[in-house]
Amino acid sequence: ENYELLKSRWLSIQESKQALEIDINKKTVLNRSLISDMNSLRPEIKRLHKHREQIRKLLQENGISMEHLDDILENQPSQGSEPGRNNVKSMNLWYVEVSRHDAENLLRNQRDGTFLIRKRDDPSDPSSKNALSIVCNGIVGHCKIYQNNNGCYGFTEGNLDKSSLVELVDHYSRESLKEHNPTLDIRLLYPVFEGHDDNAGVYLHMQHD
Repeated sequence: ENYELLKSRWLSIQESKQALEIDINKKTVLNRSLISDMNSLRPEIKRLHKHREQIRKLLQENGISMEHLDDILENQPSQGSEPGRNNVKSMNLWYVEVSRHDAENLLRNQRDGTFLIRKRDDPSDPSSKNALSIVCNGIVGHCKIYQNNNGCYGFTEGNLDKSSLVELVDHYSRESLKEHNPTLDIRLLYPVFEGHDDNAGVYLHMQHD
C-alpha cells in the first residue's frame, strides 16, 4: 500500500515536471520570437525617428518652438482611435498652404485616411485652385479639387455640387474617393493636424504649388 502511494506521488511529480518543462520551452520560444521581432523593428524605428526629426526641423524653421513640439509629441492621439466628426469638419485641422512636396512630407508614415487640402497655383488650370493629398495603402495620393463660378466644389468638373470645402470633406469622410480615382479606395478620416490644431497656422505663409 505504501509502495502504491509512493508510486502515485512519484508519477504525479513526474507529470508536474513534464508540464513545467513544456511551459518553460514554450516561454523560451516566445521570448526568442519577441527578441527577433524587436531586432527586426530596430531599422524601422530608426527610420521613423529620423523622419520625426526632419518634421521637427521643418516645424521649427517655420516658427514652432521646441517646447511646443515636445508637448505635442507627448500628447499625440492614439493611432487606433476613431476619427471624430467635429475634427473632420474643422477646416483649420486639414487646410494648409504647402507645396505638394511638403504635403508628402507631412503625410509620410501616417495611417491610411490621413489627409490635408492645400492650395494650388497653376495658371494653366484656373478651375482647380486646391488639391487633396491623402494616405492610401501607405502611399500619398493627390486629387485636384475643382471650383465653379458659383463657389461650388468637387473632384470632377461635371460634379461640382458641394457648397464648401468643409461640405466636400464631410461628404467624403463617409464616401470613398474611388468613384473619382480607382486607386484611392479610401475615405477622408484623419485630418493631418488632428489632436494638435495649433500647428496648422505655421504653414499659412509657406510656398505652395
